[in-house]
Formats: sequence, structure tokens, C-alpha cells
Amino acid sequence: MRSSARVVFLALLGFGILAAQPKLVVFEFEPVMADTGITKVAASLLRDRLVETKAFGAVLASSARPSTIAAADSIAYALGADQALFGSVTRVGNGYLISYRLTSASNGELLLSDRASLGSESELDVVTERIARSVRDRRPFGATQHAGELTSAEAKSVEPASSILFTTGYTFPIYYTKRFPYDPGTMLFTLDAAVSYEINEFMALAQMGISRGEQGYQDIHFELLGHKLLSRSDISPYFGGGLGIHRISFRPDDWQLPAKEDDGLSLTASAGVLLFRNNIFRMVGSGKATALFMPKFGPSFSGGLGFGVASAGFGPSGKIKTPPACIYSALGVFFVTGLIVALTT
Repeated sequence: MRSSARVVFLALLGFGILAAQPKLVVFEFEPVMADTGITKVAASLLRDRLVETKAFGAVLASSARPSTIAAADSIAYALGADQALFGSVTRVGNGYLISYRLTSASNGELLLSDRASLGSESELDVVTERIARSVRDRRPFGATQHAGELTSAEAKSVEPASSILFTTGYTFPIYYTKRFPYDPGTMLFTLDAAVSYEINEFMALAQMGISRGEQGYQDIHFELLGHKLLSRSDISPYFGGGLGIHRISFRPDDWQLPAKEDDGLSLTASAGVLLFRNNIFRMVGSGKATALFMPKFGPSFSGGLGFGVASAGFGPSGKIKTPPACIYSALGVFFVTGLIVALTT
């Protein structure tokens, strides 16, 4: 009896959930200088994606092509639907523009209105999936982007951006000559700050920082790095390298041991991944190998791992989103304070 009651309860609960979910009718899109074939495919794909969201009690189809909210709501109401989704597909050059509107059939309220650009028919699958998420969450199309879903139209709209990047991590000495006066240790703490310039698939960094080790080992460095970005999505691996200038010093705690200093040039190979690239908050995971050549101390080789945050990025629509000046100020104060502490301890 208990099991039967449980089944009945779950069934009633399921029916209650379905009843609470709105019914939606999806109309065929009106073609504007576009073939009717693509409008039918777009509507069909969109209905399938809306069903997959499980946000509606039913997703109905209609071959009508209403051009006004009143006409769409009238047909939707007659079909017993709570909401109506309609719009148009306009051919623009070799691409298309899909405009869509979501309305409430009971009172004619406009719940959502937006548009999506696509470069070709091959992007219909991704675009209709994102429109479905837009309708489900009642959010703009630009806010629905996930990793790997940047359309060609959005990619072309991406503009150059400059940001401030802070990273921290550890550098591991791999090889250094016997001309090194003291052992710098097996692991060096590293703190870096950089100004980046980023456009499409390229990112350049002007980076300065400090590394600290044993025997008063200190490496103050400045590097110019260039990276190839392998993706325009939120998860973007990158690789590259560049040149640097380093100032190395040893200041042992033992006063009987003399301090030593030297400087030199470096060659760096680096790689990593840029996370949340198309958002205002971004994170970076990186690794690099550095060859340093100094007149007094000779050559040395090291490898490092680090992570960090960037102060700005691209919005989902491709527009730059820059944080308030107070965020830049806070990050600047953080780095300057850390640098002062590192130099004086």
C-alpha cells in the first residue's frame, strides 16, 4: 500500500509540475529576403531545443507567420498556449539575422525581444540552442554564450582590449652554473603584474615582477611576451614566448658572506589557458620555461607554474567591459604593497 501511495503521490507531483509550466507555441519565422527553407529549419531546430530545456509543459508548432504581437497572441490563445514565440529571418549578405519575440498570450505582454546574427546556415544549430536558453531564462542572446559558442558575427565584433593581469606561483631552478655564488634554493616564490593587449587570436604582455629564494636570492625582471590564442571561446589555450631583462642579487643573512649582483637577458617559452575570456572576470593558468644568460653568473634555466586574475575582458556581445577605476587602484595597491614587502624583507 505504501508503494502504491508513493507512486500516486509522485504521479500527482509530476502532473502538478507540468501543469505549472507554461505552454509555448513556436511560429514559423517570416522570411525577409531569405529562402523559406531556412526559416522552416530554424523553427524546427528551435522547437527541439526548447523541448530539451524542459522549461515548458508543451511546445506547440504553428505554420502561421504572425507579424504583430496581437496576431501571435490571438493564435496562441486559440491553441491553448500561454506564450508565443515568433519573429523573422533576414538575409544580410552571406549571413542571416534572426529576430525573435516572446509574448504572453493572456495579456499581450512582451516578455523578451532580441536578435541573433549568424554567418552561415552551419551556425543554425548553435544559434537556435542559444535562442532556446535565451527564451528559457528570458535573458538577452548575448548573455547565453558558453565555451565554444561564439558565432562568426560575434567574433568579428571583438575589439582590442587592454587589461591588468596579476599572477603568482613558483619558479623551479633546473640548472645553474658553478659561478652562482650561492644556492638560490629549489623553489622560488614569484609575483608578477602585467599590462596586456588582446585582439582576436593574439595577446601581448608587458610584464614585470619579482622572484625570491634562499640566501637572499632576488630576481627582479621585466618581460615582453606574445601569445597565440587558440580559441575565441571562454576557454582559450595559448602559447608563445618572448624576451626579458633580469637583475639577480644575493644578499645572505650571514654578514661574512659578500653580496653579489648580476644582470642579463632571458628567453622565455610560455603556455597556459585563459578562462572566462569573454567575461569581465577572467582567470589565467600558466607555465613557462626560462633561459637566463648573465655575464658574471653564466647561464641558468628554470621552469615555473602560476595562476592569476585579469581585470577586464570582452562581454558576450564582443564589447569591452572595463571595471571601475577603484578596481584598478585596488589591484595596483595590492601589487605595490607586495613588491615593497618583498624588497624589504
